[in-house]
Amino acid sequence: MIRVAALDDAAGSAYDAFVEAHPLASVFHSPGWLENVCRALRAEPQTLVAWHGAELVGALPLVRLVSPLRGARLLSLPFCRYLPPLATDDAVLTALVAASVALGERLGCRFVELRTGPLASLPAGGESRCFFDTWSVDLTGGEQACWKGLHSAAPAAR
Repeated sequence: MIRVAALDDAAGSAYDAFVEAHPLASVFHSPGWLENVCRALRAEPQTLVAWHGAELVGALPLVRLVSPLRGARLLSLPFCRYLPPLATDDAVLTALVAASVALGERLGCRFVELRTGPLASLPAGGESRCFFDTWSVDLTGGEQACWKGLHSAAPAAR
């Protein structure tokens, strides 16, 4: 059974190891990035972690941000265009997304914004909107391969 909870100090080293090993992880998943974003924006960290027994199997860095115009919202990091939840499988991903929606409701947020790219499924009542295009290009093949990868990932001009 998957259990989702808030990241606490006791789980810090497990979180660091999980992020370090996950193929989709980026600097934006790191505790240092989250700490700096929260300090700069006066936001509240709300990172969720998923457990299967004693094993950490998922992570989703979130912040609660309050602004006079938009009210309270829960988002997977401002100033970050793409921050997928890190999960070992689809069941963990689904549990993290559902837990983020429940957390947003509990915190009185007007909405939850996950910068994940397309998700296979959303919780009931969820709405998917795409405001950004995100491309992933392999940087290990040299400059020409990078340009070729970028051009093949870009949508054709309309």
